[in-house]
Amino acid sequence: MYASRFRSADGFIIFVVGVAVFTDMMLYGLIVPMLPYALVDRVRLAQDDVQRWNSILLGSFGAALMLGSLVVGRIGDRVSTRQTPFLFGLIALGLSTLAIALTRDIVMLLVARILQGLSGAVVATVGYAILFGVVGTEKIGQALGFVSMSQSFGLLVGPAIGGTIYEHGGYLKTFIPAFVLIAFEIALRFLVVIREKTDEDLSGDEEEASKASLSTGGHTAKPCYGSSLESNSLQPPSQDNTTKIPEADSSTQTIPLPTVFASSTYNTMTTLFAQPRIFVALFALFIVNTILTAYDATVPVYICSTFSLPATHASFLFLIMVTPFLLSPLAGYVTDHYGPKLPATTGLAILVVPVFIIQYVTASTASPFLTLAVLLAIMGFASAVTLPALMAEVSLVVENVEKQNPDVFGGRGAVAFSFGVMNFAFAGGFLAGPVLAGWLMGTVGWKGLNCVLSAGGLLCCGGVGLCTGGWSWRNRGEGEGDEGPYQVGSTDVEIPVAELPSPSLIPDSSITTVSFRIFYPSEPSAKHSKSVYWLPDPQHEYLSAYVRFLGASHRLSAFLRNLPFLRILSYTTIPVVRNAKLLPAPTKTRRWPVMVFSHGLGGTKNAYSHLLGSLSSHGVVVMAPDHRDGSAPLSLIHDKPGSSPRPIEYKSISHRQSPEVEQARDHQLKVRLWELGLLHEALLKLDRGEPLSNTLAESSSQTAGQLAVFSSSLDVHNPGSISWAGHSFGAATVVQLVRSVFYRHKNPTASSHQALFEPSTSSQIAHQITSSSPVCLLDLWCMPLLSKSTRWLNELPLPSYAPNGLGGRKLIAILSEAFFKWENNLTQLKRTISEDPSLTVSFNAHYPAPYIFYPVSSAHLSQSDFGILFPWFTKKAFKAQDPARTLRLNTRALLEFMRRNGIEVADTSLLDMEEATSDGHTSSGQAGQAGQDPKILKHDGSVTGWIALELAAGKHAEEAGNEQTSERADPIEAVVQGEMSK
Repeated sequence: MYASRFRSADGFIIFVVGVAVFTDMMLYGLIVPMLPYALVDRVRLAQDDVQRWNSILLGSFGAALMLGSLVVGRIGDRVSTRQTPFLFGLIALGLSTLAIALTRDIVMLLVARILQGLSGAVVATVGYAILFGVVGTEKIGQALGFVSMSQSFGLLVGPAIGGTIYEHGGYLKTFIPAFVLIAFEIALRFLVVIREKTDEDLSGDEEEASKASLSTGGHTAKPCYGSSLESNSLQPPSQDNTTKIPEADSSTQTIPLPTVFASSTYNTMTTLFAQPRIFVALFALFIVNTILTAYDATVPVYICSTFSLPATHASFLFLIMVTPFLLSPLAGYVTDHYGPKLPATTGLAILVVPVFIIQYVTASTASPFLTLAVLLAIMGFASAVTLPALMAEVSLVVENVEKQNPDVFGGRGAVAFSFGVMNFAFAGGFLAGPVLAGWLMGTVGWKGLNCVLSAGGLLCCGGVGLCTGGWSWRNRGEGEGDEGPYQVGSTDVEIPVAELPSPSLIPDSSITTVSFRIFYPSEPSAKHSKSVYWLPDPQHEYLSAYVRFLGASHRLSAFLRNLPFLRILSYTTIPVVRNAKLLPAPTKTRRWPVMVFSHGLGGTKNAYSHLLGSLSSHGVVVMAPDHRDGSAPLSLIHDKPGSSPRPIEYKSISHRQSPEVEQARDHQLKVRLWELGLLHEALLKLDRGEPLSNTLAESSSQTAGQLAVFSSSLDVHNPGSISWAGHSFGAATVVQLVRSVFYRHKNPTASSHQALFEPSTSSQIAHQITSSSPVCLLDLWCMPLLSKSTRWLNELPLPSYAPNGLGGRKLIAILSEAFFKWENNLTQLKRTISEDPSLTVSFNAHYPAPYIFYPVSSAHLSQSDFGILFPWFTKKAFKAQDPARTLRLNTRALLEFMRRNGIEVADTSLLDMEEATSDGHTSSGQAGQAGQDPKILKHDGSVTGWIALELAAGKHAEEAGNEQTSERADPIEAVVQGEMSK
């Protein structure tokens, strides 16, 4: 019984795989130090041909290992058991090694070396797949650390053993350790009992973990946007608190996949290589092994020709180099606990230093042999830290791809194939290292070789630092803020216009659908739930559209979209759960409050996901429309499910006022206002449970399931219950909407005046927008409101200033510092939200003043996702600091504004209010409670870097430094020539 358990123990299986990989690599390195001598003494080559054939024989092993790894990897995912090919690989490895030992012919030696590489591909690839199937992802770092140690130890111990035995025993005796190891490994293979974890095992593990959580009173893991709050008036129902939610971290980031999936080898390859994390990790593995094998091929020759030292000295140097690989399991432990980015980036940064310095070690150097030994030891240490992290990165990405997209790689997945690809990259170093080293030594010499290798390592270090662990705005430094108690779900909806009553005349008949994304509090996510990609499909088209929005031509955008720092956007995800079930509302009405949010120029329904998701995590259902007025970089109209989409591209319109510009902006506003009216009609139908089509859904049953969750759950029927919000052009849209609806009975007096939106008396939105409607304006861009044709409307006050209204209590304006310093726009903003916009001096004589704030060191981009996606860019280009805190302050202000208007939302955590540490304790050391956030709307400066502005005439103290701009200024000029998303 004990023996059976030992034979199937994870540790024993890791040991068996480690020995196999060690044997494989040792056979490669065994002949490295003796090969230059054996080619002369045994094969009888001329001395001038030794370096060339030495590189060819070493490189041929790598070439065979490369090609074999891909084939074996795919076969390994299709066979019923991986143990049989593992055994045959070991036997073939022994036979090919025997051929190398006996032959004296250079061609046969080359053939045997190729066969050795092919059999090594079987052993390594299938061995890694067995290992992953046994230990899973939780301990894969440590397991790969041990195997990486074995692999590298074999790679570098092989030359040490080979050189020593060849020096004292001759050529044939050098192979004795190889045959002993192969026989030992075959014996181990018959002893080991391998039982890979199945889906049933994994689900059983999850059930046990869930039971443990229930029995110990465990708390729910932190949801995507949420954190556990000690006390909250709107906490989720208690029964939901016992459900275990998988935590998201950098090593398990959701990975988007190409549109078409198949289990063929080609599509498996394209799916894997479409992931930047995979590509960068494989490139780094290739570079590291290229560096190591380049020294395999050159150090023996270099010390022989430069220092006249025998093969035993080369063996000693390789032994020194391999010793730090004993630390590989420790590096794997660090990877399991802290993710692969830290050890991979650190290791590569260290590796570059000795690779560059070693070129200066010559015969004239003091203690040259000792210096070489120290530098090679540092290289060994750096490689030992780097390799386990890179190998774990590959396995984590592939495992997560399969988790988020089950069966994407076929029935048995792509575990073996992924390790085959990894072995392909690693083996590429076996080929490239010796060949590149031989060529460079013959052309630019020892110094040139090391310069090239160090440059490759430096390039690799940058890529690994950027991509490893995933690129997501969740790990771009936003900390723990903006997290409410609820997990956030999201549904993408596109409804045919024909199914909705039009609130006004149709401004553009080519727009046949209304598109929007819903962010909402959701129940805990189910297993294998899918995430939402920040760039919608087709991602390459949206990425090109963003590049064109910045001014590039179509041809140039097609090229620029492939740049790594832009391409990464294709793999960034929004931390929400796609189509999750709506959580029952704990409010008094049992309905969730609703906000409609209109995007700005260059924005989309996804471009404010951080802010809108944060609001949803506090109990707000947010509707984010995708405007089809030509203000988005790209919007696609799907007339019916499965149909080819029709694109609406960005319309470049000048920001300077002119009759043509005013006419163009007026038309855009007509489309936007009509779309918001349609969205409101869709909201009412969703809450009533009326059937609606979703052209983005795969089937009508899927549509019904997605949309039915909102039935009788939305607070949208009471007049003034919906909050209206927008950013920049979206804020101008909201201002125009509430005015157009509220003053629908007022007709323009002059023939040159017009109404952009004329809802009928029976229109539902006419009953919704009242003097009690909350209005939230982020960086209001006022120019679209100054059209001569709509000036009559813009001289009327906002609805909250009606005789029965609460004035500024229903208005909040949050600026960025960039827009605060835009004096003309700030002046017009104050007039717009004052009780009498027709006056040149803004003031409130009879009503409470509106809330006006701005966070210091913030840019226009800081109120969208772009600030946290590109924090370095916004800091350098626009002097914006801490974009995550800017969004956190915005969220706090909007939530407290809603509370003050009687809207039930969850409490703000002490951590978000900057009154507690990450462990939930206050500065006094006591455990704190979440609550309301009154100080965020105070004018006493109690919130650092949060400036309150006055509406009354005369400049606020902070306004003295405002930039002077002309009346014809535009947002691009006001915000330092070039911000997006206006």
